[in-house]
Amino acid sequence: VPSLWIDIGGSSSAGGLVGASETTGIATGVSGTKTILEFGKSLYQSAKVVVEVTDVTNTEYRVSEVLILHDGSNAHIVEYGVAYTGSSDFATLTADISGATVRLRCEVSSSNSTARVVWTKVTA
Repeated sequence: VPSLWIDIGGSSSAGGLVGASETTGIATGVSGTKTILEFGKSLYQSAKVVVEVTDVTNTEYRVSEVLILHDGSNAHIVEYGVAYTGSSDFATLTADISGATVRLRCEVSSSNSTARVVWTKVTA
């Protein structure tokens, strides 16, 4: 499956077609939020996303499915099927629009976390 890796330092390397599958490093501090997926709002109207987040420090995992829909001004998100291995959920997903880009954002409590994203998009 094609992938993109972004490490905590911000470098990246593409392994094929970006958009089918992406792996993103999340660099968060005390209150950090990282974009884990983005797409052009003029290209895609909606997306279905499977998000797996790993807290490397505590060896915990989380997975959920997300639907994102936008109207050109606001991004709307529905998250369902949330499962995690620890005693509590350690990630929060949100969506927004920044300029011409729809973003799926993830906030985690551990600064040593990664997110993997597999998504299907619907053209605008």
